Amino acid sequence: MQQLRPFFPYYGSKWNVARYYPKPDYDLVIEPFAGSAGYSLYYGSPRVRLFDKDPILVGVWSYLLRVTSKEIFALPDLLTVGDSVDNYDLPQEAKWLIGFWLNRGSASPKKSRTAYSARTDRSQLTWGPRAKARIIEQLGALSGWSIELGGYEGAQDEEATWFVDPPYVEKGKFYRHNQVDYALPGGVGALAERASHRLRRAKCHLASI
Repeated sequence: MQQLRPFFPYYGSKWNVARYYPKPDYDLVIEPFAGSAGYSLYYGSPRVRLFDKDPILVGVWSYLLRVTSKEIFALPDLLTVGDSVDNYDLPQEAKWLIGFWLNRGSASPKKSRTAYSARTDRSQLTWGPRAKARIIEQLGALSGWSIELGGYEGAQDEEATWFVDPPYVEKGKFYRHNQVDYALPGGVGALAERASHRLRRAKCHLASI
């Protein structure tokens, strides 16, 4: 499995720390709190099922799963500070994708290029030709991926590696959908236990929050 780089920056991404989690035991990985799917990308998982309650994230992933390389290449670079995605006739999902690059490390996409989002210090990748080239190069690796609007409760019973990464407790307020049933006995640990019990023989990795 070839390692993939993030398709877009996102608040709470686990890509940089995925190396500290066990490798997937199965070809199929399920992430019930998808976000930017850092775990599955880091390990280059060929078959991935993503679930998320945020329609913006689901929209971005749905777009990436159907878009062509030609369409990505044709997206505007927004190289000028102040330029906005609203200045272009683009699908809403494409605007959100670009917006996450314009607002690195955030849970919400921006519309306009700012001086901060144009910074290239520390070789930080920003939206433009290089970001588009990364996406184009990796699109083919998503052929076995899917995304569904909803939580882990809607997942089917099957043997897979489960990467359970619920929202942060306090800093999770930045997510549009941050409510998880933490009142379950045992707290967050019980969430993974519940998923593991419901989806028999599933392998659950619980991410730290």
